[in-house]
Amino acid sequence: MHTGVAHQETLSQVLRNISQRRRQGVLEVRTRSGSVQIHFVQGKIVEMVEVGVHPVHEMGQSFVAAGFMSSEQALGLSSYRGFVSALRNGPAGPSAEDLVKRAIRHRILQKLYSLELEAPALHSFDSTMVEYQREFAPSISVGQLLLDVVALESDREKFLELFNPSVEIARSSADSQALSEEEGILYALLVEPLSLETLRARSMLSEFALQDALLRMLEQKFIVAQKAAIKKSNEDFLDAQMLSHLDAAIDEVFEEEGFAVAAGSAEQAEEAATAAAGELSIVREGEEPTIDADRGPLLSRGIKRRLALASARALHMHWVPAFVMALFLLCTLLVPLFLWQRVFEAFAG
Repeated sequence: MHTGVAHQETLSQVLRNISQRRRQGVLEVRTRSGSVQIHFVQGKIVEMVEVGVHPVHEMGQSFVAAGFMSSEQALGLSSYRGFVSALRNGPAGPSAEDLVKRAIRHRILQKLYSLELEAPALHSFDSTMVEYQREFAPSISVGQLLLDVVALESDREKFLELFNPSVEIARSSADSQALSEEEGILYALLVEPLSLETLRARSMLSEFALQDALLRMLEQKFIVAQKAAIKKSNEDFLDAQMLSHLDAAIDEVFEEEGFAVAAGSAEQAEEAATAAAGELSIVREGEEPTIDADRGPLLSRGIKRRLALASARALHMHWVPAFVMALFLLCTLLVPLFLWQRVFEAFAG
């Protein structure tokens, strides 16, 4: 067993050494966040396992996030072959095996890209027989992996600037015939504009594959990064819906009481109420008062309903609490000045 201290440069050298000598065994890297084991066969990476985390369960979480299966289905699986059986009866269909193999490969690559080597870490290589599922294991080249890591870091700033959280990724009108495998996967998912996080989860691609494919597709005008549409929250929707119902109820109340109040015409409503009240109070000379026995109570009840509904609507307006608070603060500042005015004048005199 060979051990040592690993950081970005030394780990790269260790990986090259294992690859060039076509060695077989397990390289364990212990960092601050935990330990991972990289499995090699003939100098190629065939599996990567985080100590304490079952790779099948980790795969299940990816498939759940991508929408291919439910959490209950994922928890019942114990091998990669189980994913194939479950997905063939779902949306993947005949291509389930290819989907599982691709997901395994990109899961391993993503964990390799995510190694935290800013601080020194310990590594140890044990030359031993490696147990792995041969039919699903990828054969990842160390040389290509190291080149991808360099490209990932060099284009990272540009990528995050172009595909920031405020934009959505959408298809363009350009011809999309000449696409790579990863580009085709992303293009097929973009039947509607998606955010980067949603596209990452649904595609199950590693970070380098996602970044490289999106940058090339944007450069070739297969996709566009457009400003995301502002989506109202459920709370805003309920507030707007409630206010709409309140407005309709207010107008309905006045129509039932015989008042034709135009929508948004507060002045006309006030004039109608004043005129109706005047008719009830005017008594001509020499005549008995002619007051409709039902009209008075109906008018009073209608105005009360109007005021109650208008009050309820005002309580749901966002500016009302702010206005009340500002008024309260203003009073707390000004009222003492008026109360102490005579005291100030006495001292001034």
